[in-house]
Amino acid sequence: MIKYSRNDLIHWNYFIALERDLENVSRYIEFSTKNEKTYSIEIAKILMSSSSEIDVLLKMICSLYNTSTDSINQYRDCIKANCPQIIDEEFYINRFSLSSKPWINWNSIPIKNPDWWTSYNNVKHQRNLYYEDANIKNVINSLAALLITNIYYYKIKSGNDDYKDTTRQLVPESILYKLKDKYYYSNVLVGSYA
Repeated sequence: MIKYSRNDLIHWNYFIALERDLENVSRYIEFSTKNEKTYSIEIAKILMSSSSEIDVLLKMICSLYNTSTDSINQYRDCIKANCPQIIDEEFYINRFSLSSKPWINWNSIPIKNPDWWTSYNNVKHQRNLYYEDANIKNVINSLAALLITNIYYYKIKSGNDDYKDTTRQLVPESILYKLKDKYYYSNVLVGSYA
């Protein structure tokens, strides 16, 4: 008999699977400014999957705040009212020396949705016209937004005050993406040296 003690990390496990797919893409396409516009079927698949999962998680976050939402604009209003710090979160992929703030457009004037979200909708609804929007730049930002959204969802759901307590529960760890150090307990092994 197999015993399952935990099955509440389905959204995190989905992120990890998509991140592994993107890591595999990085074996063939270097993540760099020169390659930001590179697009493919595999990249489109990851963009569609990660952005769709963000839609699911944002709706769930808003429901935790007792807010009924059905669109990105309603999600934005709920997030800005209840956890606006999401918007300024920055991610890092140290392996490629890159960083960005995937939600920062929600602080622009006039307010607009993230570029990767617009591209996701373009690819979803009119792939014949916007296939090139399924590119490295958009998929890197979409998957980063999914990382951030996951961490906030699990933090809000659990009622943890400390992000470190939340990320400690999210296993396995992200292998490409990281947020600021305040989100993680030190991984330094006893007796190791820098």
